[in-house]
Amino acid sequence: GRDNPARYEWSHTPLSKAQFEADFKAGGHEGIGFVTAFPHITKVFRYAPKAEILMLVKAYNTQTGQDVNLDRGEKYMEFACLAEAVIAAAEYRFWGEAATVQDYLAQTAALEDAPIRVHNKLKTYWEK
Repeated sequence: GRDNPARYEWSHTPLSKAQFEADFKAGGHEGIGFVTAFPHITKVFRYAPKAEILMLVKAYNTQTGQDVNLDRGEKYMEFACLAEAVIAAAEYRFWGEAATVQDYLAQTAALEDAPIRVHNKLKTYWEK
């Protein structure tokens, strides 16, 4: 378990997965792409309508619906956590291999596991 299960586990939040799905469908999101949703953050990834080799991303607080700014300073934007990146890689592969939008939409990326062996390797590297 994690220190703050309500941040990562749906069973510990007031918002159910079913209610999230209903709220999301009513949210007016448009485009072709995919969604990653955790109790603390939802990201909507879509292929850019005018440059479909680009993936655009926006984020919002899953519980409140308020936008989340992905700016992380030094002119960098957050793209994804490890789990989101694993899903994005699979979705991009599906997109590249699909002959049509319908072919793409017929596939769904599943996250089997995304373990992180060492959580502080970057810190260790920079402290040397």
